[in-house]
Amino acid sequence: MQAEFETELSDDIVLKSITDYKGFTKVASLDVDASPVEVFTYMADASTDTLSQEINLSYDGGDLNLVGGLYYLYIDNDTLQGLPFASDGVLKGAFGLGPNDPGLDFTTEVGLVTNSYSIYGQLDYDLSPQIRFVLGSRVVREEKDFDFAQNTYLNLDESRIEADPFQLLGPVPQPPGTTPFSAKFADTLWLGKAQLEFRPDDGYLFYAGVNRGVKSGNVNGPLADGSQIQADQLIYDPEVLWSYEAGFKVEGFQGDLRANGSVYYYDYKDYQAFTFVNVSGFITNEQAKVVGAELELIATPFDGLTAVVSGAYSDSKIKDLQFAPGLTKDVESVFSPKYQASYLLRYDIPLSSGELGLQADGSYTGKRWSNLRNFQAHRLDDFFLQNFRVSWEDDSQTWLLSAFVTNVFDKRYNVERFDLGTLCGCTDESFGQPRWIGASVRYSF
Repeated sequence: MQAEFETELSDDIVLKSITDYKGFTKVASLDVDASPVEVFTYMADASTDTLSQEINLSYDGGDLNLVGGLYYLYIDNDTLQGLPFASDGVLKGAFGLGPNDPGLDFTTEVGLVTNSYSIYGQLDYDLSPQIRFVLGSRVVREEKDFDFAQNTYLNLDESRIEADPFQLLGPVPQPPGTTPFSAKFADTLWLGKAQLEFRPDDGYLFYAGVNRGVKSGNVNGPLADGSQIQADQLIYDPEVLWSYEAGFKVEGFQGDLRANGSVYYYDYKDYQAFTFVNVSGFITNEQAKVVGAELELIATPFDGLTAVVSGAYSDSKIKDLQFAPGLTKDVESVFSPKYQASYLLRYDIPLSSGELGLQADGSYTGKRWSNLRNFQAHRLDDFFLQNFRVSWEDDSQTWLLSAFVTNVFDKRYNVERFDLGTLCGCTDESFGQPRWIGASVRYSF
C-alpha cells in the first residue's frame, strides 16, 4: 500500500512525499535429505511488517540541480524456523522417544525490530557545457531490538513448525549466555558519492567516480543443527564498501552502433560473508576486494536487425576466511563467476499489418562456488544456454503471438548446491530449467 503526494512550491522547486506499508508472510518446507523415509525436514514461518516515509525537496536550476530529504523505515520481523523430527521419523529413537511418542521440533525463534532514520542530499552541477560534477551524501541512524532463542517442542502438528509454549520441553543446549539472547544495538552510518562526467560531443559520455556504500549490521538466526554458536556470533558489524569506477557510453554511425563499458575496484571493510555449515550458516565480517570490467556492444546495421554482445569479468578475494577451527585461507565469493557473456540477434520484418520477430539469444556463465569455504564439492560447472523465439504483433499492439524454445540443447546445470556431508552424508542440488517449448497469446486493451 503506497500513497504519494507532490506539489510545486515554485517553477523550479518540487516537494514530494511517499508513504509505503507492506505486510509479508512466508511459510516454507523442504525435505532436506530427499530420501524415501522421513529423516530431516526444514520448516519456516515468518511475518514481516514494514512502514516507510520519505519527504524530499528537489530544485531544477538548469546548471545546478539539488535534491535532499528525510527518510524513515520501520521493520518488525518475527521468524520461526527449525528441523522437525516427525512421529514416524527414522531418527526419533535417537532422542529416547518410543514408537507411540510424538515427534520433536528444534525451533529457532527470532524477533527483530528496526528503526532507521536518514537525511540525504545530492547536487549535480554543470561546470561547463561538457563537464558535470555530482556530489552526494547520506547519514543513517539505525536502531535494532533483537531476541533469539532455540527451544525444543513436542511436535503435535507436523504441517507447521512448533512454538506453542504448552509444548515447550526446554532450550536446545548451547554455550552459556547464547540462548535465550536479547540485545539492543545501534549504528550511525554515512554514505557518499563523488563523480565527474565528461561529454565532449553528442553521443559521448565518459565518467569516473568514487562511492562509499554501507550495509547495516544485523543478526544471525541459525538453525539448531548441532553447531555450537557463541553469543558474539549472533550480531555482526556494518559492511563498508569503497568503490572506484570509470566508464564510457558512446554512440556512432547516427546511433546505429553503441558501446558501454566500465572498470571497477571494490574495497570492502567488514564484508558480510555468509558461510553455510551443517544445514544453516553464519554471517561473519571479513576483508574483501573485487576487480572487474564490463563491456556491451549494440548494433543496428540496417532496419529491423538488432545485435547485442556483452561480456563481464570479475575477480574477487576474501582474505583469511576461517573454514575450519584454527584454519584460514583466501577464498572467492559465492555465485560470482569470473567470466560471463551473452548475445542477442533479433530481426523484425513487416508482415500482414504487423511485425514478425525472429530472435536468437544465448548466455554463458563461468564456474563459480556455491559455498564460501570453496571446497571442490562446492564448485558449480560453467554452462551455456541457447534460446529461440518467434513472435508476431499487430500494428496497433493489441495482439501478440509468440512461440519459444529455451535451453535448446537441454543443458543440465546446477544453480544451487548445499553440502550436507557433516549432517547426513548427502548433498542437496537444484537444477536449472530443462529444454522448454511453449507458446503464448497476449491481448491488450
